[in-house]
Amino acid sequence: MNGGPQEFLSWVIENKHKDFKPDDLKTWLEGRLPRPVSDELEWLADDEDDY
Repeated sequence: MNGGPQEFLSWVIENKHKDFKPDDLKTWLEGRLPRPVSDELEWLADDEDDY
């Protein structure tokens, strides 16, 4: 790519299960991503149990 994650970062999420809707994915991600998502320090793991 033309640049690193500081310039370009995107994810493509594919789903083959018709019963797993976009709202289900949103709920699933919200339950697992750091809060607030924009706080970079929240993305750093404190110990190996976070992986």
